[in-house]
Amino acid sequence: MPSIMLRPGETALGIYEIVEDELQPPIVVTDFGLYVGFPEGWKTVDYQGILDEHGPASKEEISGVTVDLLEDKQFFIPVRGARRQLRDAFSFLQFLLSVARVVRKRELFE
Repeated sequence: MPSIMLRPGETALGIYEIVEDELQPPIVVTDFGLYVGFPEGWKTVDYQGILDEHGPASKEEISGVTVDLLEDKQFFIPVRGARRQLRDAFSFLQFLLSVARVVRKRELFE
């Protein structure tokens, strides 16, 4: 997998990774957005480009989160992990909802 080139002023905050799950791509979280690592390269999802977020419809559907992006595009972010009864996709969705609120408030005051 190619290395990530962060943009000027961008800071990596953390990574979501399940090493033993080959189907789960790593997700690098920055202060600008997400980088989702696929074998063909990294897909960048900027927080400012997210219009809406959709989580799993049920506890059985735990494979990830879908985001609506600018220009009528959708992108599926695989989030497959779980710890006992808690599915990571639900926590990841809560994270995205919180970030989206902060980004939208910041845009109102700029």
